[in-house]
Amino acid sequence: MLISVCGTKGGTGKTFTAINIAATLSKEKGRKIALAELTSQARGDAAYFLDLNFERSVDNLFKFIEHFDEDMLRGFLVSHSSGIDLLSVPLSRELVHADIKILSALKEIYPAVVLDFCGAQMTQYPKILDISDIILLVINPDVPSVKRARADSDALVALHFSPEKIKAVIN
Repeated sequence: MLISVCGTKGGTGKTFTAINIAATLSKEKGRKIALAELTSQARGDAAYFLDLNFERSVDNLFKFIEHFDEDMLRGFLVSHSSGIDLLSVPLSRELVHADIKILSALKEIYPAVVLDFCGAQMTQYPKILDISDIILLVINPDVPSVKRARADSDALVALHFSPEKIKAVIN
């Protein structure tokens, strides 16, 4: 199962929500859960929230993207005491194929994968959302956030995503 957590605008609590979903799933299932964050930063927000540092650059994984295996992939994840295994993956149009391959592999390894996904750019990466089982839109109870959520939801439906796949979370 892949749950993509998307913010409708900056500051909605998307990363906080993704971390808590992953930690709760880990506790409920009694197993580790993967939290993948697609980010344009060298170290994403989830790593800061969880106070984790990466020993290996995920850039090295991309060098072997056509030949990596489960053990190699696990070497790039960092474990947290909450039961989360975190992977911070660069997001760019050039790497979407590799990102999808990594996320698909995580889905085979873990009982659930939570994706901390970009907010405003989510409709620019429909192939990533295609492999998601659930798309969560994190919304704040304010007019700009609700307005943006409506626009995002309409855009996702226009891209042929089932409305049943799209869920709203008010934070």
